[in-house]
Parts: sequence; structure tokens; C-alpha cells
Amino acid sequence: MSKPISYDPNWQEAYQPQILNAAEAVKKIRPGQRIFIGTGVGEPLQLVSALTKRATELPDTEIVHLLTFGAAPYAHRELAQYFRVNSFFIAGRRVDSGNTAGQGRHLQPGRFGGHR
Repeated sequence: MSKPISYDPNWQEAYQPQILNAAEAVKKIRPGQRIFIGTGVGEPLQLVSALTKRATELPDTEIVHLLTFGAAPYAHRELAQYFRVNSFFIAGRRVDSGNTAGQGRHLQPGRFGGHR
């Protein structure tokens, strides 16, 4: 016989202290940490904006993402001294941002589509 599923009816109150705005959330990031940024339409644009505003406070921070459709401000040349970007796919206009391999960007080889 399976055990009935139980839950805390006051779960919203229990988790309320953990709800933060973007600026408060990125204050919890420390230099040298690895940050995964959501993929495609799951990219948290407000968090990315708040993160890049703290760039000078976050040296040696690695940013990992699979696919970005956003502006990717963390990949701009002027932030290469703070952020190391590890991208599995980045659109053409993002590559033009200047943060290329040897300057903090590491593009992983990959291809979308069928096998040949």
C-alpha cells in the first residue's frame, strides 16, 4: 500500500523569506563561482542584467550556457577580465561581442540537426 502524499499547507509562508528580487539574488554570488544561465527562452534576463552590473565584484567567475537568444552582456569584451564564458552554442551576433577564446570565452564544438 502506498503512503498518502503529504504537503505543508503553509508552504508559501515557509518559502517567503527565500523570494528575492534580481539584485538581491545576485548578491549571493561570490567571485570564482560557476553560474549556469538558463537556455534559450528560459534565460533569466533580469538576473543576467543584475549579474553584469556586479561584474567588477566577481572576478574569475565562470558563466556556462548552452544556447542564448538574449543579448549576452556577460560576453562583452570589457567584461572578459571578470567573466569566463563557456558556451555550447552562441549566435553570430554574440560572437561579435569580442570575448573570444583566449580572452575568457570557450566555445564547445557542436552542431544542431541531423547526422551525416
